[in-house]
Amino acid sequence: MHRSLATLILLFLLTGCREVPRGAHFEKKGWLLSEEKLELPWVAMSPGQNKWCFARLGFTASSAQVLLEVQAQTPFDPRRIGGIAALEITNASGQAMYHVKGPLEDPCCESQPSKNDKWISEYYDTTMGPATDTSSFYQDIATLTAPIGNFGEYCASLNISESPASLVRPRARVILQSTWK
Repeated sequence: MHRSLATLILLFLLTGCREVPRGAHFEKKGWLLSEEKLELPWVAMSPGQNKWCFARLGFTASSAQVLLEVQAQTPFDPRRIGGIAALEITNASGQAMYHVKGPLEDPCCESQPSKNDKWISEYYDTTMGPATDTSSFYQDIATLTAPIGNFGEYCASLNISESPASLVRPRARVILQSTWK
């Protein structure tokens, strides 16, 4: 009985009290060689800002890959959905730890993207990828990860300034994930 109480206290001290936003899901697999994934709630891709705060989630190497997942009711070309989205992750002091803003389109006609290109789809460098899909992941072409400390407090802010006009009932969510692999 005392051993299990001591184990619980030790786990609490090591991990702290996790704060996961309402409607979000955090999953951690493994102990030393772990994988972590925070899925923030789905939101409509209509103009407006959405904000979620979280704390002490323990991402591997204090870093998380940042993805924007977009879904629609009908298939779309993931490389050219249009719309403009901005995503910013700030720490407890309000300092930006990650920021990307731009159209949700892959660079068109160049072998190398320009510095004005920000978002790319998961099919960007896969010429054999599908022509259409009902879901796709997007990430910043230059900055793939955000520094998310194990004991820090953060807020993610997704601002849709222009909806993707070609999509039927589009929605989006932010995903932060890390892995030891």
